[in-house]
Amino acid sequence: MCVHQIDTSTYPLNPRLDLRPHSPTGFAWGYAGSGPSQLALAILADYYGDDHFALARYMAFEFAVIASLDPTKGWKLTGSDIEKAVLRQ
Repeated sequence: MCVHQIDTSTYPLNPRLDLRPHSPTGFAWGYAGSGPSQLALAILADYYGDDHFALARYMAFEFAVIASLDPTKGWKLTGSDIEKAVLRQ
């Protein structure tokens, strides 16, 4: 499960299957595929709060960021990390 944190509150990241149902079984990272696609879409939709923006950019974000995360280690993406990756697209 991915948990999103804002300030000191945390909540489960909504997979946003309503936008595009890539992976009803859950998130994944460390490669390009359905689980990483769902994670990329969920992160962008949550962070930007704009479904159209997320849908237009999540595949590039998946390949640039999510696919390169080490699946054997913990990871953390900051708002700055997300913004920098989106700006490079």
